[in-house]
Amino acid sequence: MVCALLALAGCGLRRDRIVDAPGAPAIAGVVTRAGVPVAGERVKLYDDASAVVVDSALTTSEGYYSIPAPAAGHWMVKVSSSLPGDLGYVRFQFTSDGLSNGLLVPPLDLAAHGFDLDEPVDSAMVSAPNIIAPLHFSWSAYQASYRWASARITDTLGNQVWASALLPSTSADWNGVGNSDPPYLGQVVPPGRYWWRVKLHLHNGVQAASRQRQIVLASP
Repeated sequence: MVCALLALAGCGLRRDRIVDAPGAPAIAGVVTRAGVPVAGERVKLYDDASAVVVDSALTTSEGYYSIPAPAAGHWMVKVSSSLPGDLGYVRFQFTSDGLSNGLLVPPLDLAAHGFDLDEPVDSAMVSAPNIIAPLHFSWSAYQASYRWASARITDTLGNQVWASALLPSTSADWNGVGNSDPPYLGQVVPPGRYWWRVKLHLHNGVQAASRQRQIVLASP
């Protein structure tokens, strides 16, 4: 068993800059693609509140990574991909109490397992939706175990505009009214450029998402 489950990791897994000292508490885990270890992937540690990257590590030939355990706070480890057949990102959020135990992160699987966005196509110009003529989003099913999927729209500043219900579904309809606050709660979303993607909630607290597509809401 690799470094006694990596957990309390001081396994000295090689990072891109340093080798962690033996016995040092670490955030550790493995990156796979449909169960096959993935080497050379950069796993980033974020301050979850500010979305600032505070550290990172490269996976070894066995897909393992190790990052020194952070101080108390809310954190996220995340790995991203732009390869066909992969998810846009896979992430795991956690809270550290500042103790020195380290953490074994559930496996981060980059494989999309058949999941991909269908409609609207990237950069599509669409009529502004309303309750009579909603905008229809569709995607292919994630063909592995998961809890729910949800379509998300963000504006050009990264603010979330709308999110569909958390369901094990492959489509959602949007009536053009924002349901996120600030600044769109209960307001008709104005014409302009937006981004959409679908987020997945997997098991063991792991979350994932497709890559983003752009849509342009035309004036009525």
